[in-house]
Amino acid sequence: MARPAKKGLDYFPFETGFFESRKARLIRSRFGSDGLVLYIYILCKVYGKNGYYWKIDEDENFSDTEDFYYVLSDELGINQNVVRQAVEYLLNRSMFDANLFRSVNVLTAREIQRDYVCAMRGRKKSVAEARGRFWLLSDEDESELATFYKRTNNPSFSEKNPDYSENNASYSRNNDTNDITSDDRTGENRTGTEEGRKEGKRGRESYAEIMTEYGTEEMLKSALWNFIQHCQLNGRTVTNEKLKNLLVRLDMRYGKDVRAKIAAVNTAVNKGYFDIK
Repeated sequence: MARPAKKGLDYFPFETGFFESRKARLIRSRFGSDGLVLYIYILCKVYGKNGYYWKIDEDENFSDTEDFYYVLSDELGINQNVVRQAVEYLLNRSMFDANLFRSVNVLTAREIQRDYVCAMRGRKKSVAEARGRFWLLSDEDESELATFYKRTNNPSFSEKNPDYSENNASYSRNNDTNDITSDDRTGENRTGTEEGRKEGKRGRESYAEIMTEYGTEEMLKSALWNFIQHCQLNGRTVTNEKLKNLLVRLDMRYGKDVRAKIAAVNTAVNKGYFDIK
């Protein structure tokens, strides 16, 4: 029996400069670190429950918003009055949509829904397929996201494309520089053997296909290959699924800013990380 499709996200974009942002500084100035903890907690619930919204009376079976405030206060160890005031502030500042919360007990926001649509690209969902209940995005928003989908999903792969040519030293099928590899099926490191070279080439080909499928920009591909090699040289496996997740996260976090994506990948390599922060 097939498992039901997962609705929520396993992760969501979180800016590294969040705590220096105007949004965070305003929350902190009014409610201290408690306000920031509450905001991030709600975001985790919103993205994790249904992907882009949290219906508190349905998902948590709260009978009313009073239960909601009491439970948040208890779970986070924050005074209930502070919880109530902070939630009201977040609504008034449009960090969450006030109308939906006050009318149907739903927490969501346009920014959250935009990030959700970008995440659904990794699950092969179109903008129209991602749309659901309590939708806030306008036709203009969806049109912009659809254009982004079209641009990033436009395959640049071609047999005539020198970046994937059999004569290209970097991506050639005859390139034996990828002797230190990981078998995608087992995660076992193989070095120097003929079997290892075969598995390594198959891994590199699958990486290239994934990058092409996800419309990865040429400049970014080079940085990603360096990241993959960095992981492999340190005995870490970059599975196909992990690469897909990294591409989705980069798109969600940086959008069309290729330079920012490259900087994030390079930072991971330079600092010895095996994930992209």
